[in-house]
Amino acid sequence: MKKTWLTLAGVFAVVFAASAQDFPKNIFGIRAGLNVANVSIKDQSTDSRTSFHVGVSDQILLTRSVPFYLETGLYLSEKGAKQKETVEGYTVTAKMNPLYLEIPALLSYHIQLGGGKATIQPSFGLYYGLGLGGKFKYEETYDGETSKESYHLFKKETVDYGDGETEEIPQTLKRSDFGLRFGVGLTYRKVYLGVGYDLGLSNIAKDQDQYAEFKNKCFTLSVGYNF
Repeated sequence: MKKTWLTLAGVFAVVFAASAQDFPKNIFGIRAGLNVANVSIKDQSTDSRTSFHVGVSDQILLTRSVPFYLETGLYLSEKGAKQKETVEGYTVTAKMNPLYLEIPALLSYHIQLGGGKATIQPSFGLYYGLGLGGKFKYEETYDGETSKESYHLFKKETVDYGDGETEEIPQTLKRSDFGLRFGVGLTYRKVYLGVGYDLGLSNIAKDQDQYAEFKNKCFTLSVGYNF
C-alpha cells in the first residue's frame, strides 16, 4: 500500500510539473480599444461619451502550479462625460474629456480551452490614473446664436476678455484618479479580445465647495496581440 501511495504521489508530481511548464511565465501584449465613459455627479445626471484607450500589458505568473497572474501595464485612456439641456429657449451643452495615464494592478486566472490554444481570463483589481490633459467645453445656443468656451481641466487658467477684463478659472479636476477594475478576456493563440469596467472610488472634483462630487466610470472594449 505504501508503495502504491508513493507511486501515485510521484505521478501527480510529474503531472503537476508538466502542467506548470505549460504556463507562460510572462505575457507581454499591446492593447487598444473603445471607452464608453461617464461621470457620476452628485444630484445630477450625465450622458456617456465614446473615447479610446491604448497601451501595453504585462502578465506575470505568480505560481508555477496554478495559472494565477498579476496583470499590470501602462495605458493612455480618455474618459469624461457630457450634458445637454434646453431651458426657456437656451440649449446648453457641456463636455469634458480628461486624458489619463493609467496603471492597473489586477489578479487574473487563465482557464485553458481547446487544448491550450485559447484561454478565458477573468480579472479583478485596482487602477491608478494620472491626469495629463483635457478640456471642459461649454456651448450655449439661443435664438440661432451660439457662444463657446473652453477651459483646461487640470490647471487654473486666466481668461482675457479684452479691455483689461480678466477672469481666473479654477482647476476643475484633481490629477489623481483611483478605482476598481473588473474584466474578462479571451485569447486565441496570440490574439486578444476583452471587455471591462472601471468604477472610480475617488472624488476627482478639485474644489468640492464649488463643484459636486465627481467619480469616473467607464466600460471598455479591447483588442490586442500577445508576444
